[in-house]
Amino acid sequence: MVRLSLLFAFLSVTSVADDPPLPAPHWVSVQVRVVPPVDPAGKSWKVQLLERREGKDEIVSDEPAPENRSLELRVAEKRFYSLRLRTGDGDIWFTDPDPFEAKGEMPVRVIEPKALKVRGLVTLGKRPLAKAQLAFGNEAGPESISLTSKEDGTFVGFLPRFGRWHVTSRSESPHLHREVDVDVIHSDRGAELDVEVRLIPRGVEGELVDVDGHRIMKGMVNQFGPSGDHADERVERGTFRFERLNDGANSFEASAGYRDEDGKLHSLRSETTDVTVEAGTADPAWLQIVLRREVGLKGRVVSPAGSGVPRATVLFIETKGGAHTWFVPKRSGADGRFTLPLREGTSEACVAVIQGSFSARLTRVQVTGDEQELSLSPLGGTLLVDAPFWNSKRLEDKRVVVFHAGCAIYPAVLQNLVKGSHGDTGVRWTYRMQRVEHGPYSVCAVTNSELAAYDGRAAAFEPCVYGVLAPGGMLELKLLP
Repeated sequence: MVRLSLLFAFLSVTSVADDPPLPAPHWVSVQVRVVPPVDPAGKSWKVQLLERREGKDEIVSDEPAPENRSLELRVAEKRFYSLRLRTGDGDIWFTDPDPFEAKGEMPVRVIEPKALKVRGLVTLGKRPLAKAQLAFGNEAGPESISLTSKEDGTFVGFLPRFGRWHVTSRSESPHLHREVDVDVIHSDRGAELDVEVRLIPRGVEGELVDVDGHRIMKGMVNQFGPSGDHADERVERGTFRFERLNDGANSFEASAGYRDEDGKLHSLRSETTDVTVEAGTADPAWLQIVLRREVGLKGRVVSPAGSGVPRATVLFIETKGGAHTWFVPKRSGADGRFTLPLREGTSEACVAVIQGSFSARLTRVQVTGDEQELSLSPLGGTLLVDAPFWNSKRLEDKRVVVFHAGCAIYPAVLQNLVKGSHGDTGVRWTYRMQRVEHGPYSVCAVTNSELAAYDGRAAAFEPCVYGVLAPGGMLELKLLP
């Protein structure tokens, strides 16, 4: 056994000794000259020598470009190399498109990098994006230049060429990452911009977060369009996208759920976010929808005599976000009491109360821990609203809204709640709403921002029509006749 082991050891040593040694590389030099020797920022260019090894390029030399002479680099004959030019800040400005084979005599390589000044704008939909970090090209590719947008979304810098570029954009606020292709065109005719980086050119994208800004991974987003169109998207990874939206006013709402320590399921809901779409481009195009826990508004519906009114429908009117209902309506009990779900942090709420034996009531209440008493009147009146249809040019992209008792509500929503009627003349819409409570009413055309800022004061918008509905009477309000 010992002799056999020694025999194998002898054969192994003999085999290794018989393998021919690798030949020593024959070194030659390549001369590289960079003109000009400094980059657009006035720093020395960095010349990198890449050697192709097993199909990959490895950096074997990284030297600054001399100012008044050529840079001499040693290369091994019959091996393949590439030259790469970086700025002093590390941007990749140039890379050989094809490797070259090292030979005994090679001409001086002269690299003449161009530095072309460009002016651009980064947008999310129609809005400029501040502090966006842009990478023109790819770190793993032949070019990669970094630029950053200013507070107004514009950026100024240098690129090695005009033409088609692949751009990667990163932003911390909002937190997003996008890749787009753009054309950089020399604006020698006085144009203000050479390129526009449109990160969300069409549709709407966004994320769901809690009140602390942490992303909620699963939920549901509802979209309501200007012509009654509606779409839902189930969220599985915390983000959502609606690709195609109709021009006009769109609104978005979201919901989710969570379980407490006892395993009980609770709801999370958002406010309504309004988006204006023009030619397919949204404003805003990126939405961060905040979901909040539900709290209960406790109340009691009573008659003029003070007794509880059973089976009254009670709804929360989303005045701030869009003058429509969102939470599931609640019914008052036999004693008239109810608990209406609201979002955590709500300080004021507009509430609609409908019961067939009384007039429908809209009222604005303070959200406190105390029980709210809502009194109904047995005698209501009829409200008639006549206004241009939703996308009429006369409205100038505004929405028709009814204002009453510190609340704002779309006429179509109020008409539906009281089971009224709707008419369409082709250019105007009419709404008939019977058995609504008496008092002052206004019908106005308002923008989304005006509606979102409404705080319950008397409506003072332009255009508006006003009137007082008497008990048992009829009031017709005709907007832009």
